[in-house]
Amino acid sequence: MFYKCGFRNLGKVGWSDRLTSFKNYQTPGTNSRFYNWRSGGGWHQLFGSTAKHKVGDLDGTGYNNMVDGVHVC
Repeated sequence: MFYKCGFRNLGKVGWSDRLTSFKNYQTPGTNSRFYNWRSGGGWHQLFGSTAKHKVGDLDGTGYNNMVDGVHVC
């Protein structure tokens, strides 16, 4: 869904704290970073992904339903 380089606030598209899986099918070697919004304010990076990479289920990783933003590229 996100293919242009830049940061996306998932709350603006109704996906804050709802990410349970992802596919990073960008150009091989391209990086994406996944963030959580801290209650005190500010973005905190949770994890990264280097294309091509996918995670079918974030349950059990500690990141299920925590992602609030993603930076593509």
